[in-house]
Amino acid sequence: PLSARAIDRQQAFLPIGEALTVKAGDIISATVMARPADHLIAWEVLHTVSGKKFSHSTWQGDLLMQEQLLRNRPDRAPRLSRIAQARSVVLGYCDGKLSVAQIQEIVLREHPDLFPSPEEIKRFVTAVLTGNTE
Repeated sequence: PLSARAIDRQQAFLPIGEALTVKAGDIISATVMARPADHLIAWEVLHTVSGKKFSHSTWQGDLLMQEQLLRNRPDRAPRLSRIAQARSVVLGYCDGKLSVAQIQEIVLREHPDLFPSPEEIKRFVTAVLTGNTE
């Protein structure tokens, strides 16, 4: 997250069920599983020295922040987020004639500031096209 070429995405806090005393050299194993389309995250943490295992998920509750609640107020006038604007740019080139490679090149040339690197722009374009086109 501190890299000059960091991916612009939200952070997540994934707590465990209780405080855990650890020492230098202890191995902590963590597995995180995500289903972004369903807004579900599950995580399992294992402290190998003590054998303590913690398993949690957002299945039974959705973490809502105050800003998320404010976004859904009926009197609010929404506008596209930065990422939604980027998706809109990419989808605007989908005319059934341009290839994926051509769309990537256009986005790289005309919108180089969408992401910190050309590789991230290409990855994003591919992901948007995969999930939103025929």
